[in-house]
Amino acid sequence: MHDTSIRDVCYVELDVCLTVQVCIYLRWAQWLLNVRLKQKKVVIINMDETSVNTQNATKHGMHVSTPHCRFRSDEAPTKKPRSMPCTLLGTVCNIDAIQEQLPQVLLPKYVKNASPPDAIKTAFAETGAPLEAWHKTGGWNNHGTMVTWLRKLHRHVRDHDKDLNIILVLDCATAHLNEKVLKVARTLKVNILMVPSKCTWFMQPLDVYSFAHLKRSLRKKLAKEEILSTTGNVSNLNKIRVIGEAVQEELVGQSWNDRMAKVGLSSDLSMCRDPLKRITRGMDLTARPPTKEELGCVLSKECRQNRVPWHTLLLSDFADSSGLLPQPCEITPGMDTHVEGHQHPEQPQMASTSSASSSSSTSAIGLSELILRSVPTGVPIHAKRLPSAVNFDFSPDPMPRVGPSAGTRSRTKKNPKATKVSSLPNSNL
Repeated sequence: MHDTSIRDVCYVELDVCLTVQVCIYLRWAQWLLNVRLKQKKVVIINMDETSVNTQNATKHGMHVSTPHCRFRSDEAPTKKPRSMPCTLLGTVCNIDAIQEQLPQVLLPKYVKNASPPDAIKTAFAETGAPLEAWHKTGGWNNHGTMVTWLRKLHRHVRDHDKDLNIILVLDCATAHLNEKVLKVARTLKVNILMVPSKCTWFMQPLDVYSFAHLKRSLRKKLAKEEILSTTGNVSNLNKIRVIGEAVQEELVGQSWNDRMAKVGLSSDLSMCRDPLKRITRGMDLTARPPTKEELGCVLSKECRQNRVPWHTLLLSDFADSSGLLPQPCEITPGMDTHVEGHQHPEQPQMASTSSASSSSSTSAIGLSELILRSVPTGVPIHAKRLPSAVNFDFSPDPMPRVGPSAGTRSRTKKNPKATKVSSLPNSNL
């Protein structure tokens, strides 16, 4: 009885904490939509990371589990190929026309974090736009890739409609709350809305409606590939193709306006789903920004321990502290228009390594024109003849070291590999 009463008290405390965080989040969202951006055109974008190459195929039927199946080869099973970890920066928005063009970035990690061979780059290219593969990133999102992604996102929205105001919904991951990332967001006039820590399963659109379906689709497609394989293994090239098909179906080809409204990302809270209505019944949801204390309740413990002016970076007007922020960049570093096989001499951050598939045009086409090229409608998104996806070798700007370790031999020692060169196939550099 004693253990039961303690467990009940813990459940009550968790429910109270969840209710408080959800109310702060909803008041913040309503303030952005109905006060700060009232009578302005708004696009709501949600981005989150998830691993897409560690899914195991579901074992359906006896053809996979029985070693002497008639669909199997009598030869000895081959060794499984080395896996290639891959992270997806999934992005969704409430405007369907923009959703079909939003970059879905894959961050693969090849052996020793090197640039992969041409065959793998070609496989990524054949997944189709708007997918992009950023190589040499370590396979995970950090502040460098986050800054580049943020600038690229801003360019996509600005090319669609210059009057659109962006509300970017992010969780409290360390890469999202990096001080440099938030300063770049302010220079681009991107409104950040943070999903409370430990509430993403309940409030974030991608976690609530997408990632479970995406990984279920991946498992089913991988199981089918295992059944069709004579060795029972799925090669990395086939895995890349399967990942591209699943992302096109579950992210690019879906409509997200109603789903975002169900988790409170709408000016009308009456469209929220029933669990959200129950947990906020009788609570004050008047539109207002969170106070410093409430913002501390939303952020994670690691973020609260950092001495960063969260309230200023997230909630103050964009006109404030303009002298302390870097000037906005008109051309995203490494993301300007590239002609195939050509390098811009002044943008060394990301070396373009576009690998055109057999269906791509042989004429020189700019990157932005290639991505925004219209595709036929009325057929499933994965069945369309899409333009090729884009490959990049990512090399972020070096961050200066500060503090006691600045100027030590570990940073001043000459490194012969420090020079970044293009990794284009058949390049003479």
